[in-house]
Amino acid sequence: MPHSSGGGSHSGGSHGSSHHSSSGGSSQRSFNRISKNKFNGANRYVYYRNGAPEFIYSNYDLTSDNRGKGLISLAVYAIMIIFALSFIPAASHFPKKLDISKYNCSISITDSAGVIDDEDALMDSLIAFQDKTGITPAVITINNEDWQNNYTSLENYAYELYVKTYDDEKHWLIVYSEPKNPDPSFNDWFWEGMQGNDTDKILTYKETDLFNKEMQKGLTDKSISVDEAIRRSIDTLTPVAMKKYISFRAAVYPLFFVVFILFMAIKTSNFHPIKGKYYNNAVLCPETFVDQEKCEYCGGIYVVGMGTTCPNCGAALPIKGNNEIN
Repeated sequence: MPHSSGGGSHSGGSHGSSHHSSSGGSSQRSFNRISKNKFNGANRYVYYRNGAPEFIYSNYDLTSDNRGKGLISLAVYAIMIIFALSFIPAASHFPKKLDISKYNCSISITDSAGVIDDEDALMDSLIAFQDKTGITPAVITINNEDWQNNYTSLENYAYELYVKTYDDEKHWLIVYSEPKNPDPSFNDWFWEGMQGNDTDKILTYKETDLFNKEMQKGLTDKSISVDEAIRRSIDTLTPVAMKKYISFRAAVYPLFFVVFILFMAIKTSNFHPIKGKYYNNAVLCPETFVDQEKCEYCGGIYVVGMGTTCPNCGAALPIKGNNEIN
């Protein structure tokens, strides 16, 4: 479906396109977490590595089979990474010219408001833009009275006008509106762009933002006509519309997010590439124990009171009171 490429008004300034951002609700859930530091809801576990105990905290039972939960956590992390990577193509611009032989590509200028002085010059600019991009532009001027009584915004009017006029997604409709009898001291004009979805890979945020700024600046300049403001904006965009580039500044944010997610996945789950096998052998232990001793057979360190055999070599431990927790 078509969507706004941006617009503006004399009193309200300009606004950007509507399809380059999205919003949604958020939700919270509890993920499996492992940390060397104590946190709310965590129990303390011990495992042995390189002949010495290492202590970790977990908010789920490391001694039970948590492979199902672990796989779910990995799936969630994978979805988050895929979501972040989906933003990277938007940071690049490798446009492909639309094939004007595949749709009705007639360029139109409809000056219902009677504000266009040089239609031939404007048409030349529109043709040059179409030759460069394959997108078919159209310019329509109307009066505020034509839409303000039935629509909440010119954007809504332009959307309906597009879907009623075109049966494709390859047009770019530019609508300009002003009062039938404008105030000489303040002409309350509006304008809106409406682009088909097939134009998105050419008219990205960067390209439409360039046009929008020029358009708003031109319409605000009382020394030039409406058609000249449109023509200058089109002429500014046409030479750069098909340029290829990668915005590293825009790509760095999703890449940073991917690195962060990978870090969190390794840090907070028992799928750690190095320590995962040790986590699976971790044992729940008391919060208050402090005694550790060296095994007289292997020299490894063990926690006193957590068993009768050395966790490092399996040798029997000397009896010192009660070495096993009941």
